[in-house]
Amino acid sequence: MIALRHRINLIERVESIVLSAGNGIPSLKAVAQHLNMGHRTLQRRLESQGTTYRHLVNRIRHRKAQEFLGNQELSIKEVSYLLHYTEPANFTIAFKAMEGCSPQQYRSQL
Repeated sequence: MIALRHRINLIERVESIVLSAGNGIPSLKAVAQHLNMGHRTLQRRLESQGTTYRHLVNRIRHRKAQEFLGNQELSIKEVSYLLHYTEPANFTIAFKAMEGCSPQQYRSQL
């Protein structure tokens, strides 16, 4: 039980740091510094818990994408910008890989 709480706590802390970063997705090193540990230590701890930093960032982006796509006032381009993708096409490819449909198809299903 303590191990599970520790796992969730670290993952929640990392997700919180990523979500609170106002200007883009922070690097693994920046998150590790915020947690007062080395980046390799953070990598190892996440790996021991069955995840990676990249996986957590992608999961956060996916959740936020679903949330933003529910807002019909935001264009797909604006959603991709809010999620810090360099190009809307990159967002579309990433979203389709996770969701199985394009952002436009997802939005039309809502």
